[in-house]
Amino acid sequence: MELQHLTSLFKNSPLPAAVTDGSLNVLWSNPPAKEALPCLRLQDAFSLLLDEKARAAAIRALTLGESLQMPTAGPISGTLILSFIPVMEKGALQFCIVCFPQRPEDSTFYNLNGSDLAAVSFSSLYRVPISTILSLLTPLSIRMDGDETAMEQLSLIGKSCMMMLRATSQLTEFSKFQNGSARLCLRYGDLLTFLKEFAADCGNLIRYTGIGLSFECEESSCFTCFDSKRIETVFLNLLLNSILYTRDGNHITVRLYKTGSYAQVLFRDRGAGIREEVLPHVFEPYVTDGVPRFSRSGLGLPLCKHIILQHGGTISIHSELHEGTTVSFSLPLTPQGDTEALDSDPADLPISDPTRGIRIALSEVLPYRVG
Repeated sequence: MELQHLTSLFKNSPLPAAVTDGSLNVLWSNPPAKEALPCLRLQDAFSLLLDEKARAAAIRALTLGESLQMPTAGPISGTLILSFIPVMEKGALQFCIVCFPQRPEDSTFYNLNGSDLAAVSFSSLYRVPISTILSLLTPLSIRMDGDETAMEQLSLIGKSCMMMLRATSQLTEFSKFQNGSARLCLRYGDLLTFLKEFAADCGNLIRYTGIGLSFECEESSCFTCFDSKRIETVFLNLLLNSILYTRDGNHITVRLYKTGSYAQVLFRDRGAGIREEVLPHVFEPYVTDGVPRFSRSGLGLPLCKHIILQHGGTISIHSELHEGTTVSFSLPLTPQGDTEALDSDPADLPISDPTRGIRIALSEVLPYRVG
């Protein structure tokens, strides 16, 4: 069946409908569908409407010729039941028809304006091609072994790709918190062990910059419920700021201690500090203090604030120009012994390169080595 014939069946229908390929990439959607779900104007709409696990399950079922109904489970508020109908040709999945009754009234996602919608979809649109470029650098370096100029150029390409990955991830994460669709994956654990190990990994990587990183804690343990990936994001944003806004003799100290019913984390540096007129606005989006060598998004600290507040904690900053900056954030303590996970990751897969996330987050200040 040709796509044109298939779309003609729903072109004038009042029922919202879309047609996708076998990988759930949107090929066409009728006006009621675009009005109900503006994201259906985008090819990758179903990466926003379904999480990775649900999307993979849908594709498996459709490939077998099975129709199914599935609730939205992506980075949105509200729930909508989607009907997936496979269109087979000679036993193979050719197209998929997706229908749904109406837009959920309580969703914030569907009311996003064009720029916000573009921001939410930005990461999924560009992460795959950027990652593909990165994956090709190693075989290219093998073929160009011995050509120093070519290796330098490949390293520059790799560094640029890593910076783009960081920018897309940062923008998408911030957009999710802004529109209320971000969800934490909270797990019970020892914050002390987590921060100590993560600080050690970061310290080893930033030695190249000449800035030291030390971790201090007099507690024997510090149990709380936290989203480890989001706390890593906070840590890395603070670390990157300290390195970018640096001065001679800069040293970064991370200190963890308990105060009342909270775990308190102090992130202190001896960097360049923040100008007095900028300091009251640092948690506002797109505010930067100007680093001539780099182009800054101004989303690092606002994203940190969103993450800590959603954990039920607080965050504050104190800085003196030419003296340094201290950022303090807190997380509620959880009584020891409650070891049941509050939530779980849909894909708990082994990580082949545990430092990759750090290298992406700090790509502006770390060298990129091909191979």
